[in-house]
Amino acid sequence: MHTRTWCLWIAIAVLGGGPVWADCLPSGRATFVKGVDALSRGDLAAAKQAFDDLVKEQPDCAEARNNLAAVLVEQGQLDAAAEQLRRALEIRPDYQRAQVNLERVQTMLAARQKPNVAPKPTLEVEAAAHVQPNTPTAEGKPAQPTSAPAPVAPPVAATALPPPPAALAVLEPQGASASVVDLATRRLCVYRRAAEGIVADTCYPVMPSRTDGWAAWLVASDLDAQRIRLVDATGEKRAKVIPTSAPSTDTLQVAAGDFTALSKTIVPWRTGWLILPSAAAPDTTAKAAADAVGKTLQQWRQAWENKQFNEYTGFYAANFAPQDSSLAAWTKRKRDLFAQNGAISVQIDAPSVFVINQGNTVITSFEQKYHSKLTTSRCVKILRWQREAEHWRITAETVLWEES
Repeated sequence: MHTRTWCLWIAIAVLGGGPVWADCLPSGRATFVKGVDALSRGDLAAAKQAFDDLVKEQPDCAEARNNLAAVLVEQGQLDAAAEQLRRALEIRPDYQRAQVNLERVQTMLAARQKPNVAPKPTLEVEAAAHVQPNTPTAEGKPAQPTSAPAPVAPPVAATALPPPPAALAVLEPQGASASVVDLATRRLCVYRRAAEGIVADTCYPVMPSRTDGWAAWLVASDLDAQRIRLVDATGEKRAKVIPTSAPSTDTLQVAAGDFTALSKTIVPWRTGWLILPSAAAPDTTAKAAADAVGKTLQQWRQAWENKQFNEYTGFYAANFAPQDSSLAAWTKRKRDLFAQNGAISVQIDAPSVFVINQGNTVITSFEQKYHSKLTTSRCVKILRWQREAEHWRITAETVLWEES
C-alpha cells in the first residue's frame, strides 16, 4: 500500500472555503513545480509535458489534472480540458476549483457554437507548495496534521490578467470595483481601485446571447441569487447577468460558481460596467477626455453652489432630457430654487469616470450631498457628457438612489 502525503496547501481566493489537500505522491512534486514554473513563463508546451507526465505517473493526482486542463484550454483543446476536469472530480468530488473550472469550460464550449468566437479564458491553477509529509494511519491514509502548514503563494493564473482599458479612466474611492466585458474575447474582468491605482482582480468567460443595442456603459442596480440587473445612464433597464442557463434576450451568462464570486464584488448603484465592442480600437483620447470632464464637473458644481443660473444651465446640452419631467418644468424648478434666499452646499464625493464611444462620451458617477435651508439629501448620481466642439455638455442626469 502506498504511503501518501499532503501535497498542496492552497487558499482559495475566489471561491472561499478551507484548505485544499491534494492526494498526490511526494515523488511527483518536482514535476509539479516544473509545470507551474513553465506555466508562469508562458511556456505552454513545457507545462503540458510536465502535467501530462505527472497524470500518467499518478492518475489519482487531481491537482495535476486541473492544471493540465488549464494548459489545454490555453491551447484551444476545450473537450480534452473538460475530460481532465471530470476525471479530477471523480477522484475528488469535493474539489471546488476543478468544479468551477469545469463550469467555465462548459460555458466556453457553448459559446464556441457561435461563429468567429475565440474565447481567452482564465482558469484557476494550483500553485506549487511545500510538501507536508505525514505518517500514514493503520488504514494507510494520511493522518491529519497537528498544526497548520506554512502559507504559500496564491493560485497561479493560466494567463496574465489584462491591464485596465483606457476607457476606465478614474475609479473611486479606493476599494471600488468596475466590471469590463470584452466582447472580442468573451471575457469579463473585474477591476478595483487599489493604493497603487486600478488593478485587475480576476476574469471570467462569458456568453452573451445578444449584444446589438447594448449601452456601452451600465451600472449594477440590484442583485440576487438569479441575476445581476444592469441599467444605463438614464436609469432604464438594459441587460442582466445570470448563471449559465437557457439563452435569453439581453443577458450575459457566466458559470454558476463565477456568478457567486462575481456577485461578491458588486455594490448596488455604484459598480459600473463597461461593454467593449467586438472590434475596439485603441483609445488614445481617454485621458484627455477624462481630465477635461473632471474640470467641467467641478465648474458645474460651483455654478450650482453659487446659484449662477445661466452658467449652470449652460452646462446642459440642447437635447438634454430630464429624468422625471419635461425640460420646461425642470428649468422652472431650477430657476425657482436658485432664486430662493440662503446659501446652498453641493458636495461631490468619489467621482468615477468612464470614457466611451471613442472618447466622445463620458460617464461620471459620484455620491452627491446637497444642503440648503429647505432640504438636505444624499444620492448617487450619473451625468452623461457629450463632446460638443471644444466643450462638454450634459445629455443625461440620473439619480440612481437617494435619501433625505
